[in-house]
Amino acid sequence: FAQHFSLSSLAQYDTCREQLRQSYILGIKRPPVGYLMWGTADHKALAVNWTQKVESHEDLPVPVVQEAFAAALDTAVVTEEEQFGQPTDWGNSNAASVKDRGAALVAAYHHVASPQVQPISVPEQEFRLAIPGVPVPILGYIDVEQEHCLLDRKMKSRKATVPDMKDLMQGRVYQLANPKPVIWHVSAKTKIPGVYTPRTDPGLEAGWSLEHDRQTVRWIRSTVYAIVADFTLYGPDNPWPGQRSLRSQANPCGFCGYKASTCPWWKS
Repeated sequence: FAQHFSLSSLAQYDTCREQLRQSYILGIKRPPVGYLMWGTADHKALAVNWTQKVESHEDLPVPVVQEAFAAALDTAVVTEEEQFGQPTDWGNSNAASVKDRGAALVAAYHHVASPQVQPISVPEQEFRLAIPGVPVPILGYIDVEQEHCLLDRKMKSRKATVPDMKDLMQGRVYQLANPKPVIWHVSAKTKIPGVYTPRTDPGLEAGWSLEHDRQTVRWIRSTVYAIVADFTLYGPDNPWPGQRSLRSQANPCGFCGYKASTCPWWKS
């Protein structure tokens, strides 16, 4: 039922099996969610800087990156609202506030962390992995490749000085495609924007090893087999079990874009 498994789909299954069914199997679009579009716009704004920095070795001025963020956020809002036919859910905030906070966070990252980054290729490079025993490839995208490491950027609601298990597994899959150390840069959406890198927090770096590769292959294989088993047992049209990830202390339902609109676990 799939031509490939994306890295995000494996992580999504690990968090909530029903969410994966709705998103990847049924193709149901979730209602527009502001905080998700914030993250998308943040990545696109910094990708504008990194793309030109491959050749220039110079960062763009902060206002240019902030303008790229605002434009990407506006585009994401218009696109998703047109596709779903519903207004964006901004939670306890609003579009103007998110744009202001996002621009401030982009500026903070650009001041603190961008000078540490020198890409050697265009950001978001696609990779496909053939895993023995898995019938289709694993598809993913590496944020930034540098000469001596891979960079994975994350946005969090609070300070993070080590990757959580989901982020660590994502980094391990990157290493299957490109055996280099992985570093994480964390942008925290706190009142005063926070930016954390391995220079200040060494826990945000993970080396590569052959044993880690073996563990990652086992995780991919077991997750794919579990997805296939659920598809066989429940089919595409019946609800799959909701699942709070054992790897996270947070309840993923609070961060789900589907909620009561289509999820039977919210409606029950």
